[in-house]
Amino acid sequence: MSEQTAPAKNKVFGLASMILFSVSAILVGDTIASSAAMGVQGLTFWIALGVLFFIPYGFITAELGAAWPDDGGIYVWVREAFGQKWGTVTAWLYWVNV
Repeated sequence: MSEQTAPAKNKVFGLASMILFSVSAILVGDTIASSAAMGVQGLTFWIALGVLFFIPYGFITAELGAAWPDDGGIYVWVREAFGQKWGTVTAWLYWVNV
């Protein structure tokens, strides 16, 4: 018998893409302006934000992506946990950043 293997998917959305996507999705002009107004204290804010939010967010996303490698991201994760309705609502809200 010959072994059949599934075709490998091209990974277009890599680590750098995930980092830049997360940063750009969360940071907006008013956040940068307010941290610039804080001066050097803004650096402490950004370091704390990185340690307390971006690193755990990256770990959570990596873990969910490994557990459910299907295409669809957050939609698939929420759909598997809570059903079609909440998957759709979550994906839509995530897309429009409400």
